[in-house]
Amino acid sequence: MKLDEEKIVEYLRNNMRGYITSYQLVDKTGACDTDLKKLSMEELFKLDEEVFEIGKRNNYLLSKRHHYFEELGMPWNIDFEIIYNDCDYFEDTFGYGSYVRCRGEAMIASDLLKQDEGIYGLIFDLSPDSDGSVKEKTIYVKKNEFELMKPFCADGETVRRLFRLDTSTLELAREGKYPFAVDSESVMINEDDLKCFCERVENADAWTLFAWHKIFADQRYVYTQKNVEPNLTVDTIWDIFTDEFAWYDFEEDDLAFFPSWYKAYETNKGRLLSEMELDVEQKTDFCGYLESISDERYPSAEQIKAFRKYMDELINSGVHWAIERKAWGSYGGNALLECDWKEAERCLLKMYELDINKYSAANALGYIYYSNRLGQADYDKAFKFFSEAAKEKVVQATYKMADMYRKGHGTDKDADKAFKIYKKLYDSEIEDYEEYGFGESIADIALRLGYCYESGEGVEKDLIKARYYFAKADEAIRRRMEHGGAYGDDVVYSNIQKALERTEG
Repeated sequence: MKLDEEKIVEYLRNNMRGYITSYQLVDKTGACDTDLKKLSMEELFKLDEEVFEIGKRNNYLLSKRHHYFEELGMPWNIDFEIIYNDCDYFEDTFGYGSYVRCRGEAMIASDLLKQDEGIYGLIFDLSPDSDGSVKEKTIYVKKNEFELMKPFCADGETVRRLFRLDTSTLELAREGKYPFAVDSESVMINEDDLKCFCERVENADAWTLFAWHKIFADQRYVYTQKNVEPNLTVDTIWDIFTDEFAWYDFEEDDLAFFPSWYKAYETNKGRLLSEMELDVEQKTDFCGYLESISDERYPSAEQIKAFRKYMDELINSGVHWAIERKAWGSYGGNALLECDWKEAERCLLKMYELDINKYSAANALGYIYYSNRLGQADYDKAFKFFSEAAKEKVVQATYKMADMYRKGHGTDKDADKAFKIYKKLYDSEIEDYEEYGFGESIADIALRLGYCYESGEGVEKDLIKARYYFAKADEAIRRRMEHGGAYGDDVVYSNIQKALERTEG
């Protein structure tokens, strides 16, 4: 396999700041004498390396972004941004946190609120007080009184020192250097560096951390050139956590989280997920993450085991979020929790007592007691909870309470009252339905009004009106199912079809 270096360099020259994989670049330019689709995985790795070397020889910094593999034809490859290694090329935009030179000193732009008057605040003295807080001195100057410092390409060792907080960009700026990018080689970050950073970040002053953000939090400031896996580079440093804690979506600027997460990483290396020692926040993060992805990909047996264990521990610790999620998960079941009506009842009662989405919980409890989910119906409890939720205008609870009046379950039978509740509820909901084309409960309410007109319960019997409401229910249930549906829609749909058949003609 040979590569035509001239074709590759010509593409790099004409596509500055473009994003492309090495595979795509070579394929697009026709720079390879071999059919790329026939290359082995080992040859694809070699292709990456050769493209990097061509870039390096010709002063292009190819920023390694990530590796990926897609099943539909795209091989494992490096995605990079094309940057020319020339200090004059790198530019920075003046703004909050920019480094400037004023009165012979490197300073930091801090107060841009006076831009309309042409006045800017610059912090020029940062020194820690005895209590560890940072002392700042600010001067206000006109824009023509300072000069924006030009960034430079830092070498790998400088960036490593920055990562460890051995120095800061402010200190380097005072030496006439404001790091912008890593020149040529990858910056190797190891576990010791990460441990050092995590230990120091707890005691670092605000501007040291700000300087750290400026280099690392926005990845366009960091460029690497070599495929060095399985070792870590600046670009992939977060993987040291996510290999173990795959559920945590790290934001590079959330520095306050790193020390505690690193301690958890050290403590739990090699342990099964369900056997890790995590604090309440970490358990909550894990459970929330797993719940968010469970609809997209089925979790493993170990993940499910850990989820259930941590959820129970969070509930025992009184975490409201966990109580609510366990209640709704057990209410019918999902990918992480089996349907367990007794457990759903227990958690819903906790929600009701602790005022956690209280009236939604009351409505769900009413359903459990009314629909015989615990072995036998308890109409008294069902009526109590439906009535509580109906007072707070929970629509489903309101028409369920009316059902109980119509049938005399848990209360005296009162068909007139039931009809009035259905009709009032329908009239309040139908306007939005007609305007927006969707109403969550119109199908259920219209079906019940149809029943009343069909049988003459609470209103004079009228099969034409019954048919009208059954048809409206049919229209509404189809729309609801098109929009994702709701629990029990298949039963509602079936009942509507039967009602239409009965009243046909």
